[in-house]
Amino acid sequence: MSHSAHHQDKEIQKSEDFEIPHVVQMHEGPAGHPSIVLTHSITGDQVEVYLYGAHVARWTTKDGQELLYMSKKAVFEEGKAIRGGVPVIFPQFGPGPIQNHGFARNTAWQVIKTHVDAGGNVSVQLGLRASDFSRKIWDHSFELTYTITLSVLKTLTLCLAVKNTGKEAFSFQTALHTYFSIQNINDVKIGGLWNTQFIDKVRGAIQDKEQRDLVTIAQEVDRVYVSVPTKTVLSDKNLPYSLYLQRTDFPDVVVWNPWAEKAKGLADMDAEDYLRFVCIEVGRINEPMRLNPGVEWTATHTIERVEPAA
Repeated sequence: MSHSAHHQDKEIQKSEDFEIPHVVQMHEGPAGHPSIVLTHSITGDQVEVYLYGAHVARWTTKDGQELLYMSKKAVFEEGKAIRGGVPVIFPQFGPGPIQNHGFARNTAWQVIKTHVDAGGNVSVQLGLRASDFSRKIWDHSFELTYTITLSVLKTLTLCLAVKNTGKEAFSFQTALHTYFSIQNINDVKIGGLWNTQFIDKVRGAIQDKEQRDLVTIAQEVDRVYVSVPTKTVLSDKNLPYSLYLQRTDFPDVVVWNPWAEKAKGLADMDAEDYLRFVCIEVGRINEPMRLNPGVEWTATHTIERVEPAA
C-alpha cells in the first residue's frame, strides 16, 4: 500500500494524503513542523521523522528502548539545527564557504510518498529541491530524495539520493550525522575500524592509522575514518543489543564525542550528556562527490539491531 504526492507545498500536504492505518501517522511536531511516525506492525519498532531537516528524531523498540539520543535542550527554531537524532548534512561537511554542515538539516522538506508492504516493512520518502533560499547559499540546481524504512529484520535503512538537475556539474559532501543513545561512553566499543586511515581533527587534522581492534573513547574524539572497508559495530555492555552499521557508497565514517569541557559550551545539550551518546556518522566527506548534469548518486546506510540469544 502506498500513498504519494508530487512535491506539494507545505500548506497543502495533509495528513490523509500520507497516513496508512496503524503504521503511518502524521503529527504536529516541535515549533509547528509536521512529523511522521512509522510503526512496524510485527516488530513494534517506531521511528519519528520531522519534515524540518528530514530529521530522524526517534527510533524506539516496542518496549520503549531509545536507540537514538535526542537532547532535552534541542532548539526547534527556523534556521537552527536540531541536536540529536540523525541530521542530514548537505552539501558541505563542517565549516567552509557556506554555513556549517550545509542547509539540508535546517530546511523544511516535503513528503513524496509513504508505503507499507506485505511483510510490514514501512517507509516514508521525503524530498528537497533547490529554491531561492538554497541558491542564495549554494547556487546549484539539485534534488534530494531521502527514503527512511523500518524492516522486519529490526533494521532502520536510510537511503539518500542526490540528483543534479542543472546544466553544470557540481561537487558536494554529505553525511548522516547519527547520534546513538548509550548508557555510558566509558563502556562503548566500536569494531570494524582497525587498520583504517583517519584524519584526527582534535590533533590538528593529522593523519594516522587505527591500531585498535575495538575503539574505545576516554576523551574528546573527532575523527574521519577514510574509505572504511567493512561494517562497523557499536556495543555498550549495559545495553541488551549491538548495532551493526552497514554502508553502500558512503565510504567514510566519523566518530565524534565532545567530551566534558566542550559539552559545557554547548547551549543545546546538558553538560553531562556527553556520557550518553556517541556519534558514528557515515558519509562522503574526504573526497567530495562530483556530479554531472542529469546524473543521480545514491547511498544507503543500514542500522541493524542485533540482540543476543536468550
